[in-house]
Amino acid sequence: MIRNLLILLYVLAVAEATFKLDLGIGLGLSAKNLLLYALIIAIFARAVLVNTNIHIPLFKIHIPFLLLVVFAVLSWMLNSLFDPTYPTLRGLVALKSEMVDNFLFFIVFFFGPNTYKEAKGIFLFGLHLIAIMSVMTILDWSNFVDLGLMEQDLDGRVQGPIGESNQYGTFMVFFVPLFAAMALGSKGFARIIWWFVFFAGFGLLVTTGSRGAYLGIFVATILGFRFVVPYFNRRVFRNTAVKMGAVLLMISLAIGIANRDLVVERMEQSTSTDIQELSSGRSAIWRATILVQAEKPYSFVVGNGWNSHENSGIWKSAHNSYLLIFFELGIIGLALFAVLLASLVIQVRVLVARTEGKERVLMSGVAFGLFGVIVSIMFVDLSVPWFYIWSFVGMSLRIAYEKDQEYILAQDKVQGHAKRFA
Repeated sequence: MIRNLLILLYVLAVAEATFKLDLGIGLGLSAKNLLLYALIIAIFARAVLVNTNIHIPLFKIHIPFLLLVVFAVLSWMLNSLFDPTYPTLRGLVALKSEMVDNFLFFIVFFFGPNTYKEAKGIFLFGLHLIAIMSVMTILDWSNFVDLGLMEQDLDGRVQGPIGESNQYGTFMVFFVPLFAAMALGSKGFARIIWWFVFFAGFGLLVTTGSRGAYLGIFVATILGFRFVVPYFNRRVFRNTAVKMGAVLLMISLAIGIANRDLVVERMEQSTSTDIQELSSGRSAIWRATILVQAEKPYSFVVGNGWNSHENSGIWKSAHNSYLLIFFELGIIGLALFAVLLASLVIQVRVLVARTEGKERVLMSGVAFGLFGVIVSIMFVDLSVPWFYIWSFVGMSLRIAYEKDQEYILAQDKVQGHAKRFA
């Protein structure tokens, strides 16, 4: 039952985003949220009724994530009690949707699958849904059909079902490597389909005009290569990378020709010596954020309070997820978030090391995507894509955990045989 509920949750989320369905109930609640809470209850009931010896794996991930949530809740409570200007209700809604729910999404997709097979099955189902959404979106952009999925800014940048250009760009940064991994791990007609999906996803990333996303995918390629290459044939890996790079360059040039004004604008900004123009105005926002924080020196330690940036008087969002956490939750919150990301990277290495063949290629895609997100969120306050990222991270880590258990069991058997014949 839990497996089916997880699949339904993903169908609801993708359908809601793709077709802009209004499934809200009020006060930050939606059909997706209700299904999420039902899953929490079902997973807890299964743990109590079925598993007499309850075991919680991967504490190194859960603990920093839980502490970050608890610290954000405490921050909201203190601001609600002692700051009469603090928007308590709006802060509570933001806390639930942007922090608590993200943690719960990670939890249900990690603990929901009961076996390796279930985790992989839900992972692939969700990835196929994202692939279909991406293909529909690029078809809409190309004017083959008018599905109403994409919008275009005055400067030519496109927005997709997941949000404005920078949000959508970061979303694609995470999933484009997964599309490539599926293409590399497939055969026959399936490989052709997944290469098409990959090129469509990369095309969407380019059309967002998000330089943060561009930098994210570039750095992810470099770090990801160094991260996973010890587990593959270096010559084959290098040849594949060169071929993909050549094709992606051609796609970028083709999209660039079709969006010359946007390319010229981005080139001028990227080569400008004026820091304000180079950062697309972000430097002024970042400077203002730090100056406002400096008015209360203690805020560098504990922050100004959850969701306080919105009420700070600064004219725009922080455009930097790390800076936003630092402003609202101080160095304590930022340190917890950094520990969480570092723990994820460590566990993803286990994920790649314990899998083999096509599965290792797929999990390598997770590593590339994670590196890309870590870089991209330096230039955007990420919100909507977190559901998809945390859910896939949860499923990936479940796969890693199950494979790690298989590896440990196999090692124990080998040592047992060695002792028997010693």
